Amino acid sequence: MTAETTEEYAGADRALRDLAVGLRRELRGADLRSGRWFYRVLASYVKWHEERRQSMATRESSELIRQRLARRTITQTCVQVALSGAAAGALVTEATIVTTESQGMLGIVAIPVAGLTVAADMIMRTLLQLRLTCDLANLYGVDVTTAELTELMQLCALSYRTYEDDGDASTQTAMIERIAHVEADTTSRAIGTRLTSESVVRNVVPFFSVVTSATSSWRLTRQMGEFLVRYLYWREALDEACAQVEAEDRAAVDLLIEGFWHIFSADGVLDRAEVAILARLLGTHAVDPTTLSKGFSSDEAGWLEQLARLDDAQVALRILEGLQRSRCVDRQPTAAEQRVVEHAAEALGLN
Repeated sequence: MTAETTEEYAGADRALRDLAVGLRRELRGADLRSGRWFYRVLASYVKWHEERRQSMATRESSELIRQRLARRTITQTCVQVALSGAAAGALVTEATIVTTESQGMLGIVAIPVAGLTVAADMIMRTLLQLRLTCDLANLYGVDVTTAELTELMQLCALSYRTYEDDGDASTQTAMIERIAHVEADTTSRAIGTRLTSESVVRNVVPFFSVVTSATSSWRLTRQMGEFLVRYLYWREALDEACAQVEAEDRAAVDLLIEGFWHIFSADGVLDRAEVAILARLLGTHAVDPTTLSKGFSSDEAGWLEQLARLDDAQVALRILEGLQRSRCVDRQPTAAEQRVVEHAAEALGLN
């Protein structure tokens, strides 16, 4: 990281702390209890991020450099959230000791202080994780703006594991549809409520909270960063694949997207990045999202029959190239995924 970049981040950290202090003063107890606080924090951060981004120089990087910068950004954020969590755990522990030693007499002061400390850590941790999300997005050429928060809300819903599934295909399809049509108010409340509960739980045991708060923050932030990098890498590659098919035949793009589903689900349960990219493709590229999403829960035989009916060799070639690209995007392609591509090539007459 260059001296210029380090100075830039140092300035951003100071500004981010100021933003956190301002938000902590503005938020009310009702916001924290209802989960509304998350959307207010998210909207305030994105506005701040837009202003910051306008003053930052645009840096074009090779894929190798992007990967290095992404890893460094993730690690830096992990350290920051861990330090914030450890500090919060230490203050909560101190408040508990003071209350115990005073036989409860100072609890009237110590307990509210502990509550404010937990809230402050939660807000700061959320801001740091939002910065991680936006900075990684910028690294992959995706602008996050206040005018369009849908994709960011989709990523937050999956990053904070608001939606879970049991591995059943119909359940996974329903989850993709929910993410594709995410509702900002409902989702932000669910995220806010979940984060509030987790923040209380990780600080509930004195002494241990110093370790549990720090390690939990580190682990969850690293998982979030790895999910985001995988999604953004896929987003870039599969957007291009869809655009190439659209240039030949707009209607055929649905066959490509359904093919992505069959490849992703070949090994069973979809991971969060696969859910996120399918949800995005439904919302941005699909010609008939409703019919297409129904095809996600069916076997591949019907899809292969549709591929076999294609009579444009150039469209068929573009679809096969897109399917191969989706398999190659995954750093560890499997035999099951390869079989789906081979079946598609046979149906398209390109084997």
